[in-house]
Amino acid sequence: MIKVLPIVREVYPGAKFGIMIASGLTAASERSGMDTLKSAEIDRIKTEHKGYERKTVLNSKPICYYAAYYKKFKKTYPVLLQLESILLKNKGIPNAGVPVESMFLAEVNNLLLTAGHDLNHINGILMLNIAAGTVNVDGVTEEQICKHLENIRGYLLTAVPHVEIQTIEVY
Repeated sequence: MIKVLPIVREVYPGAKFGIMIASGLTAASERSGMDTLKSAEIDRIKTEHKGYERKTVLNSKPICYYAAYYKKFKKTYPVLLQLESILLKNKGIPNAGVPVESMFLAEVNNLLLTAGHDLNHINGILMLNIAAGTVNVDGVTEEQICKHLENIRGYLLTAVPHVEIQTIEVY
């Protein structure tokens, strides 16, 4: 299903990423369970970041790696903006479906960027390769990725108790 090309390990020997495969999720998944979970998590995140200061967060791991990378392109790390929209603008998480909302919660909880894909729309093998050019970015640890995936798993299972988590792997 996923092929990590050898060049990835040669250029970035410590690179880590994780995957999760879940089934039993539908667009009409239990809304009330997710709404309750989102509310509780947002309250917890606000409490955890009471007295929020951007400079402090930008100097912490893992966000410092991402912020430095995005700064090269005169951009702000999107997860930082998501966190600030909750903390500083008192915004919530829009209703976008349980899988997307679970990933969003995990992003602002762990400060790691997440991508989601519907396997029913993917043909062939996913390949992890490197981009052309020179980018030197320190990465996150396997422990951080495992925690992130476990958060997503927990959110999904809380909101949709019948969901089946088929795979969680860290590469």
